[in-house]
This record gives sequence, structure tokens and C-alpha cells, in this order.
Amino acid sequence: MKKLPENWYIEVTEENQTIVSKWRLKTAGAFLHKDIIDVGMFVMSSHSDGSCYYGFDNEKELNLDFPSHVKIDFETFLEITEMKTSTHTVTREQFLQGYELACGDWQELLAKKFAMELLKSDTIVVKDSFAQRLRNAAVSSTQIEFLDSLFVDPNLVQPKDLEIGDVMRVKEISSPYYDVVLLRTYDGFVDINNPRNTWSNFPSFRGIRVKLKIEVEEC
Repeated sequence: MKKLPENWYIEVTEENQTIVSKWRLKTAGAFLHKDIIDVGMFVMSSHSDGSCYYGFDNEKELNLDFPSHVKIDFETFLEITEMKTSTHTVTREQFLQGYELACGDWQELLAKKFAMELLKSDTIVVKDSFAQRLRNAAVSSTQIEFLDSLFVDPNLVQPKDLEIGDVMRVKEISSPYYDVVLLRTYDGFVDINNPRNTWSNFPSFRGIRVKLKIEVEEC
């Protein structure tokens, strides 16, 4: 079993942008008032004394200021932070329909990424992180509607549908709050895992209703 580093940093890429931003938002709040961290930035690990969570746009400066931090890849990041990624099954017909809607650069990327898989099977498996990249890159209403039909459950509820005390897990793939659990309060909404994140109006993302299991221990 490999030893995971305690002090680390990761470069934000198109593939990991949503997941890394979500982790940073969940653990330390928005970065420079942004929910989504820019591609090319470097995000650092958290520490018990609160000394990190910094973001750098220059890797050399980061290494000079924090020589004990090691660079990790996305798979190691997922292992350390225990951030989970979901997958979606897409049929050959759905893939071809999406391919026709894509622009030239995305057609090339889709072919390179899934061609071998389609030679072996009539379906492909698309990770949430890649589905989020597709959704964020969509520009036309036709592209957005098609991607939502593939990756978004049509039965998702909106925050305005919740009553006080109801709980919802965000399932909007294009949102940095994906998988965050929200509680409807008298004043608005609060993130169960990070109460610093609150909303006084109705957020735009959708999700599923969930129930909380509360365990109380005496001190």
C-alpha cells in the first residue's frame, strides 16, 4: 500500500477543475470569491493549523515557499480527499448524436477518447468529470438540452420545491456544488457539510431529496 503525502498540491486542469473546485469550496470556502478555480492554478492541501488552502498561479514560487509539498495527480487527489466520482452509460447511438452536435475540436477529442471503447462495446462509460467538461463547453441550447438529457435526471427537484427542514443533494453536473447537501431553513439554505456556505435566495441548481440520519453522542 503506497503512502499518501500529507503536504501536496495539484494543478487545476479541464479534467479535474470541477472536482478540485468542489473540494476547495467544501473545505475552505470560495477561492478569491470564485466557486470555480481557473485552469492552470495550483491548489494546496489543507492543514490543521489553517496555514494552507492557498492557490498559486506560479509553480516555481509555490515550490520555493513550500518545498515540502509534492505535486500529485488527479487519481492520488481522489484517493487522499475521498472525493467520489460517478459514471454514466452512453449508447453508441447517443454518442454519435452528440458527436454530430460537437464542434471540430470536440469531435477530435471524443473520437480519441472513446473510439477504442466503441470498437469493443455498444456502450461507453463517461465519468462525471468529463460530463461536466462537456456541459461547461456547450454553447447552443441544442447542445445543452442534449447533454442534460444524457446526464441529468429529469426528476430532479429545485430548491424552490423544498419546505423548511427538507434536505437536497445537488445533482447539477455543471455546478461546483455537485453532491453538496443543502438544508432548507427559515432564512434560505445552508450547506450541511460547510455551514459557511449559505444562500438567502433560491439557488439555480437541481438535486434529489434525501433524508438525514442523525446520531447523538453524550460528551
